[in-house]
Amino acid sequence: MRLSRPHESQPSPRPPRAVDVLLGIEDETDDWIEFDPERDISKKSWEGMKGRLEEYRRDGNWKDFGDIAMRLSLLFPDRESELNLNDKDFEGMKGRLEEDRRNGAGGTSVT
Repeated sequence: MRLSRPHESQPSPRPPRAVDVLLGIEDETDDWIEFDPERDISKKSWEGMKGRLEEYRRDGNWKDFGDIAMRLSLLFPDRESELNLNDKDFEGMKGRLEEDRRNGAGGTSVT
């Protein structure tokens, strides 16, 4: 029987869950190599992210709304219609961008 040293028996740290990274709860780590949204994001997580998006919409939190909407749209282009993005959402995000510009936060052009 071989006895292992204490550091050998310690499991390696868990890479962050995809949903935690998307929601800004955890940062990506260098050792997190593969990410497959279809595999790594469960239906429950997807519904939770849509719920968070709806909460940001309801509260007029256009900065966080825009961040999450963009990420979800990029990861799941085939599910973008489920996000129910509308003209009011785009106006809210555009207004937030213009406010940031007036306050010197920078940004890119929106036409």
